[in-house]
Amino acid sequence: MSFNVNADIFRAVALVQSTEKTRYYLAGVQIEPHPCGGVFMVATDGRRMLVAHDKTGVIDAGEHGLIVSLDAAALKACKMDRRENNP
Repeated sequence: MSFNVNADIFRAVALVQSTEKTRYYLAGVQIEPHPCGGVFMVATDGRRMLVAHDKTGVIDAGEHGLIVSLDAAALKACKMDRRENNP
């Protein structure tokens, strides 16, 4: 399974994923295909929920999508350098 999404949108959605060890099943971002193109990215911590549509995102994971969980270092690596033009 592979995917390509906007790192800035992914990082924003990941802000609301759960960090509690008892809610391990919420510790990630659900990425699934959007019926009109692009992808949905969804995360929740059980109280807050964020859903974003990345029009340019692509995913090859079938109809169910996948859950992506990145550690703090990987999320920091998603941060765009302000000198760059492309996210």
